[in-house]
Amino acid sequence: MSDPFRFDSHVHTNLSPCGDRAATPLVMWRAAQEMGLSAIGFTDHYSPGPVPTCAFYARPGQEVLDALRAELRGLPSEPDTLIGIEADYAVLGEQAAPQQVWGEVDYIIIAASHYHLPGTPQPAARDPRTVAAHMLAMARRAVLLPGVSILAHPFACNTLLPLPPLMDALTDEELVELAVLARDRRVALELNGGPALRAETYKEGVMRFFLLAKEVGARFTVCSDAHRPADLGRVELAAQWAREIGLREADMLSPDELRAWHCAKMEEVNQ
Repeated sequence: MSDPFRFDSHVHTNLSPCGDRAATPLVMWRAAQEMGLSAIGFTDHYSPGPVPTCAFYARPGQEVLDALRAELRGLPSEPDTLIGIEADYAVLGEQAAPQQVWGEVDYIIIAASHYHLPGTPQPAARDPRTVAAHMLAMARRAVLLPGVSILAHPFACNTLLPLPPLMDALTDEELVELAVLARDRRVALELNGGPALRAETYKEGVMRFFLLAKEVGARFTVCSDAHRPADLGRVELAAQWAREIGLREADMLSPDELRAWHCAKMEEVNQ
């Protein structure tokens, strides 16, 4: 059985517009194997088609998935390899993860905090409460999107900062409501070693949410959010963070459970 603390559920390749040119799928897979990861999930940025208002999404997602699958075909079974996508609710809204892609992937992660990209809805004002309420509403809508199984880097944004005063503007009740919604809709919460590495204030700001989510029985994943081979080591930061919160193996989502969640979501829609 895969160790969920050694499962990196959010990895990019050079097929993502932000991926390092040297980060081919095979290079990233081999780096994960050398690290001794038990499983790796490839989640390149996805859009059903080019987005005229956002040059970041210039390449159709199906092309990305086809290229990824072709390069990974025939690899050994260790580490366990999953193919997912990172869908973008902030840019694409309800069209971020259409049903046409569900059968193409093992799972879908949804981001709701890429506010730096053109065309994303912005807060009506910049006071902490308005910004925090906006971020919370976007996260909630992302969790409600059918077919998604992981909420990527909750509340992480490199333009709406610093995070601690924003999170302080949200009540425990508001954060618990989001955590319960994620739990009940089988959407895991991601502990991301990328933001934690880049800005300690992210870890500080989001800690209360994760502790509350643990109390209500939400599930979690750890990841590096790697964009180059050297980034894969950040999954260790995420795993250390998970243990600091007091998360145990039962709190984490294994690769097999993640696949099962995704299959169950497809079956529910088809009934």
